[in-house]
Amino acid sequence: MAGLKLGSVFGIGVELHPTFVWLFAALAVFLLVFDAASFVPSMVMLVFLFVSVFVHELFHSLVALSKHVRVEKIVLLPIGGISMAEEMPEKPLDEFLVAIAGPLFNFLVVFLILFLVAVVPGLPWPHALFSGQADYALVEEAMLAYPLFALLWVNLMLGAFNLFVPALPMDGGRVLRALLSMVMGHAKATALASKISLGFAFLMALLGLLGGSLMLVVIAVFLYFGATYERDLTAMKETIRGADYGKIVSKKFSAVDEGMRFEDALKAMAEKNTGLLLVKGGTGIGYLSTDDLLAVEKSKRLGALTVGQLAKRLPVFEAGTPAEKLMGFFASKGVPVVGISRGKKLSGLLFQADLDALYQLTKLKKKFDLQY
Repeated sequence: MAGLKLGSVFGIGVELHPTFVWLFAALAVFLLVFDAASFVPSMVMLVFLFVSVFVHELFHSLVALSKHVRVEKIVLLPIGGISMAEEMPEKPLDEFLVAIAGPLFNFLVVFLILFLVAVVPGLPWPHALFSGQADYALVEEAMLAYPLFALLWVNLMLGAFNLFVPALPMDGGRVLRALLSMVMGHAKATALASKISLGFAFLMALLGLLGGSLMLVVIAVFLYFGATYERDLTAMKETIRGADYGKIVSKKFSAVDEGMRFEDALKAMAEKNTGLLLVKGGTGIGYLSTDDLLAVEKSKRLGALTVGQLAKRLPVFEAGTPAEKLMGFFASKGVPVVGISRGKKLSGLLFQADLDALYQLTKLKKKFDLQY
């Protein structure tokens, strides 16, 4: 299920993950049926969560943009968000600043609310919770009764959870890796941070299973796959770093017109026994794969469908772009091909399958210390 697109900010797309929509809908139905009195304050708290997660990720993204890292979109989830960047900066200080920006926003909100309560008398506030004899079991009630406290609590939990869990791909894990990178380099730092992350994932899963907390188990699974991805991707990029991929760039290519009909595109692919077509249009070069064609519903009027309506934008990189950067792009975006340009002219195509083969051959070469 695709996320709900909400628009864009500073050229960054904003998307609501399906789990956020499900949570909102499930909570709304549950409250309306079983606890109507809590419906409005609970919805207010959910809105606070949504806004806080969004601005948290926006701060990450703005700092990333200042470091010349392209951010495609922000995906919002109930436990946080994901900034879909082209790649994370490998310079330790840059990664540290990007990682810490989101939690700092959350802690800034907490500080401002506490300051506001201290200087403005009479604000609705659960003062009893901050007394020495407070019953912290009443926190949930206070969140529903005092909107300002709910906003503080949401940001405190978001900031603390993201920063103080030192596990990739959480902010705390990225801060840890950045600090380790200053001492041992990015590759070794990622390997060590990944081991620590997997340890935290195992511990969270164990606590979740023993304590009956499904949320802890879900977070543990998220940490496991996130840390494994970071470890494997960094190892791949380190292996192919500095490799010459010029010989595997396809210099001969042709593009079909964007007005070509759907059925003609199928015939063209069958004649060439290829799973991909380049599409030439008024806005530049795009591409169309067999996967894109298979995604078309059979009920559509195929006779009126053109390849221009289905084609995706072809990502283009300047010749000389490091092989490890291209490897990271392919891994994160899942595209089958990128264009290689010289100046403003498209000079060739680089297919993911060819770069993967180069990676495997480079890995073998290094493993057996071959010279060729």
